[in-house]
Amino acid sequence: MKKSVLSLFVTVVLSISAFSNDDVYLGAGLGIQDASAYDTGFSIVLNGGASIDNIKVEKGYFGLEGEFTHSLLKPSSGNTEVAFTSVAGYLAYYVDVNEDVYAKSKLGLAYVTTDSNSNYDGIRPSLGAAIGFNMEKNISFYTEYTILSSIVSNLTFGIRFKL
Repeated sequence: MKKSVLSLFVTVVLSISAFSNDDVYLGAGLGIQDASAYDTGFSIVLNGGASIDNIKVEKGYFGLEGEFTHSLLKPSSGNTEVAFTSVAGYLAYYVDVNEDVYAKSKLGLAYVTTDSNSNYDGIRPSLGAAIGFNMEKNISFYTEYTILSSIVSNLTFGIRFKL
């Protein structure tokens, strides 16, 4: 299942990059995973996306983004642990605060699956917000909070590379 979800993520990112010649990026991070009724876990977060060249507004720009997450250290409750895996697609809105800092909001759909409760598996609305810091022309660090569903969210710290 993990391989098929990761394959779907790669397909989404490659499809997104086909729509844009400008500002294509790949990123990775570690997330603090919060799941209601469970202690905090940790996750890996892989993402990629591109700006939509044809849609620019005065203060910012839109982009498409794909994201894959998977629990590394599973959230737990007593003797019960649960791993969350997700693949998501988002419409993102970016605002350059200044040349070194950007803010991002995103809204989309996430397919979330667990290793213990198949009743929970499915497509859910998802949203998030981030702040990023441009370190070099093509490298930035970011902090992002993403709500993957009503019971699981990630606070991610990562790095992003423009291609």
